[in-house]
Amino acid sequence: EQQRHLCLVLVPPPPFFPMTAPARSALLLIVLLSILLPLSAPQPATAPATHLDAATAATFALTELQKLSDSGVYETLTLSEVLSATPETSTFHESMRLSLSLSSPHFKSGKSFETFSVLVMTSKSDKSTSFAIDEFPEMDPLAVEEFWVKKAKRKKAQRQELYNQLKSGAEALLSQHDDYVAKASGLSDSQGRPLETLTNAEMLKFIDDVKGEGETAQAAKALLQERYILQSSEFQNASPQYLARMVSSSSVDPIKRKVARALLEKETQSTKEEL
Repeated sequence: EQQRHLCLVLVPPPPFFPMTAPARSALLLIVLLSILLPLSAPQPATAPATHLDAATAATFALTELQKLSDSGVYETLTLSEVLSATPETSTFHESMRLSLSLSSPHFKSGKSFETFSVLVMTSKSDKSTSFAIDEFPEMDPLAVEEFWVKKAKRKKAQRQELYNQLKSGAEALLSQHDDYVAKASGLSDSQGRPLETLTNAEMLKFIDDVKGEGETAQAAKALLQERYILQSSEFQNASPQYLARMVSSSSVDPIKRKVARALLEKETQSTKEEL
């Protein structure tokens, strides 16, 4: 590596300012040091970035390409052969230029194999890898539509499975809630007062006193939850039609549906008695 050096040109002093021997020695020492020492310390050499090998680069490019079709038809692409691999170096990347033979039963051309030019790039700064392709594979439109249908069916099945899980969890929660409500009729607070006779404030104080622990506290919470729902403005002003829609909607909280069902049955019974 070449180094820059400082070169000084000695200009003889004017006749009226003669240099002494010590001054000449000091000046000569400065010149010698400037020649022998570089102006700046050499920069430490950095380890050169290495190219990905052809097989690794080809596998990376194929994996990324398979993700790029919304329908999923690119997932049928497989690597048949690496036809050529040429390493390249640029300012910011170490690259591998590849010619790949890919296979799929769904090429628009009807061929089993097609050739594609791909560039796989590795960043010199953060070592991240990306790829570029000259031309994307063209697939049979009928195959694309078929994959869209399959994807839609998979999504529907996944949504149904999630719904079933949520429904099962909600039913289990409601069952547990009902058990506590049923037990509440035979339970009392620490002062011997039946839970059902306590006001909301008294029930909250009892739950706080026992730190929310124990079967009686859980029963008190279940009773209080139903009271809050029943006393809310949504239920105070609810029409029978609104309550019926709430009862039939699976998206409504199961405990709300239970309260709505009880109110609706009460309204129906009241109407029958009037008739």
